[in-house]
Amino acid sequence: MKDIFTISTLRFKLLRINFLDTISIQIRALVTILPYLLFVDYFKVSNEINIMFIVVSFLITLYLGNNIIMISMYMLDEKKKGRTNYYKIMNISTIKIMLGNIIPWLVVSLLGIIFTYIVVSFLLNFRYTEVNIPLAILIFILVSVQSVLLGNIICYFVLKRNNIRIVFYVFSLILFFSGYLYPIAVLPIYLRFIAFLNPLYYGLDLIRYYLSINPATQINVSIEWAIFIASMILLLSVNWILISTKKFEKSFI
Repeated sequence: MKDIFTISTLRFKLLRINFLDTISIQIRALVTILPYLLFVDYFKVSNEINIMFIVVSFLITLYLGNNIIMISMYMLDEKKKGRTNYYKIMNISTIKIMLGNIIPWLVVSLLGIIFTYIVVSFLLNFRYTEVNIPLAILIFILVSVQSVLLGNIICYFVLKRNNIRIVFYVFSLILFFSGYLYPIAVLPIYLRFIAFLNPLYYGLDLIRYYLSINPATQINVSIEWAIFIASMILLLSVNWILISTKKFEKSFI
């Protein structure tokens, strides 16, 4: 825990030093979605439930996507700056390096998402009914962990190839088939099947379900939970293999 805290402290300092860049990332969510939502609300093109669907889907996907991308960016930065050699001498494990870098980002990113949601909710006067907050929070936490696990796997290939573009290519595909701004029911059946293979889809769909934004899920809720848990176990297993076989350590060379 001490090593993770030390690395996290360093990352927080870097975020503070690059204050303007950090703030710009948080503001990006607000300036990206708000003009569109105000336009929709002004012309009454969509009802409130659809606007809420867009807001929650967009913000959660932005949050998860940034988590996946930033792991690769931070770890590749550690490799290029040569700090991993220092960590190796200090006998700090790869998993501690990863956690020490991503935890500060999770905190900053989450605060930005919450800020954006509060502003949008206030301006558009959102009203919720039949919301299951405990389960919504639970699945949100699990999806956050899932994004880190998935990001860690992609990060391995980024480090191995020394190519940050890999994470953007992969995430673009994941994003398209996540139903992040639309129900996947609008997709053709053959593309809908690909979406069902996307591990992020189920977490996002369950969050919307427990917030009563998407009450009619494509798959039974119990089945969605089962698939989501299975995907978590699979991602944990792959991460364990990469770490236990020291493949991550070799990718830093």
